[in-house]
Amino acid sequence: MWVMILGLAVDHGKVKAGVAFFDVERRVVIYAGLVVLPEKVEGPLAAREMAQAILRAVQDGPIAYLVLETPQTYGGRAGAGDANDLFPLAALNGALVVAFPHAQVTSYTPREWKGSVEKPKKVADAYSIEEKVRARLSPAELKNITWPKNVAHGYDVTDAVGLALKFMGRFEKVRAFARD
Repeated sequence: MWVMILGLAVDHGKVKAGVAFFDVERRVVIYAGLVVLPEKVEGPLAAREMAQAILRAVQDGPIAYLVLETPQTYGGRAGAGDANDLFPLAALNGALVVAFPHAQVTSYTPREWKGSVEKPKKVADAYSIEEKVRARLSPAELKNITWPKNVAHGYDVTDAVGLALKFMGRFEKVRAFARD
């Protein structure tokens, strides 16, 4: 009997999170979509509520691997946002680690998995990571992704899938070698 070993990759925000479920052994994305809190919660409870919402989304079985994005501050112009916005994201990482106590946890900084590419400031601008993610997915995998109508929310789904692909070794740069 074949047993699927599941992984879960999460790109989180305060009230929404992109999630990607993947089969570790077959190295395929099973499902990806957006988890949204029904109402905005502030403070320490926000991490608990989002972790519980993600837990409710997990219905296929126990998660063996949990892949998270580690919040990161940037210097210079890239650091124009409020670093305090990262604290709730770090709290959510902690809540997810507790929510999946048996999962092996891996985390990547944004720079580790996607380089220096930032999410676009305007939805009219292209998100180059989405193009790279889509190019690495099979047609069957693409069918299993629920893309939100709001383009900006789609970035979170894209990043969750990108984290899963990175973990599975499918997001590395494609290299061409000359033949002799």
